[in-house]
Amino acid sequence: RDQAERDAAVQRFRDREVDVLVASDVAAKGLDFARVRHVVNVGLPRDFENYVHRIGRTGRNGHRGRATTILHAASVVQSQIVDLAKLLGASNQPVPDELRALLPYGAVISNASQPSGAHGGTLTGA
Repeated sequence: RDQAERDAAVQRFRDREVDVLVASDVAAKGLDFARVRHVVNVGLPRDFENYVHRIGRTGRNGHRGRATTILHAASVVQSQIVDLAKLLGASNQPVPDELRALLPYGAVISNASQPSGAHGGTLTGA
């Protein structure tokens, strides 16, 4: 798409003519949408700063939001899984069981928003 088409798509989303905007990392920074309630990521970015900006499109100004990341285990580097779990734990966000299942053996996560148990303690990893 050319820039005019991208600008038109963003404007249609802003004007609530469409409910879904599909975008690349180009939209991770610099665009502000007041009403975004859910961001869906397909895959993880190479840079977790971009991930934070991606999911930061939702839940602004005291509103709740949700971010869903779709991963294909075979295409994700193990260190990305550990980094994502660390990011969530450090942000006091729940670490989904599906993500925990992808952590390397022996990795332990601490998260105040989840009960401690088999995964209580500090994140460590192989």
